[in-house]
Amino acid sequence: MTAIWAAWAPSLPSLALLPWAMHVGWGVVLAALLNSLLSHSEGVVRQRLVWAAAAIACIPGLWGPVYWLGLAFQTPSVLAVLWAGQHLYSQWPIAAWTLKSRQTQRSGVNVVFAVLGVVLGWLLLLDTLALIPIQVYALGFSPWSAGVAVVVGLMPWIFQGMPGLRSAGGLVVLAVLVFALLRVPTGNVWDALLDPWLWLVLHFYLVRLALRAK
Repeated sequence: MTAIWAAWAPSLPSLALLPWAMHVGWGVVLAALLNSLLSHSEGVVRQRLVWAAAAIACIPGLWGPVYWLGLAFQTPSVLAVLWAGQHLYSQWPIAAWTLKSRQTQRSGVNVVFAVLGVVLGWLLLLDTLALIPIQVYALGFSPWSAGVAVVVGLMPWIFQGMPGLRSAGGLVVLAVLVFALLRVPTGNVWDALLDPWLWLVLHFYLVRLALRAK
């Protein structure tokens, strides 16, 4: 019975790894956010401020902002960190040839994934409030959920080739792979793919697209 229970028990991240994941995750997210807010400033000044924000995020303990961010919001999702990292990387000149793709195809795929993220977030919220009969969050500890996420992330690549893989689908696949190796941030695949702030950003993204379409 013990062996059977161990086989079904969720695999959790290492306690020694969690502080590193929190500092690196928030450092990348804060740097990307600051870089976006300062998009109209001079390149050199913006780069220095972005690197300073990333360095400040490495300060441990009460004197660092990550300690307080962690208390309030825990660790950002792996997908949010990868998305922020892609934003930072896209500002480098070398990214011009590594991120080549047709924007029209990628934008359509990104809208689909944004809708999926919003729907997943609402399902998790309704599950938290016990308003639906299905335990959606508990399913995130199952390896089948990670497998389904990989298959969904690979769909753009199957139908569009490399341009599809460079879209949000590629980030989803990479996030699941990082999760499978490190189990960050909680051992639940939904926490690796979505967090409250990323969920809100997806709402704003879809609303802005809807307003532009009018």
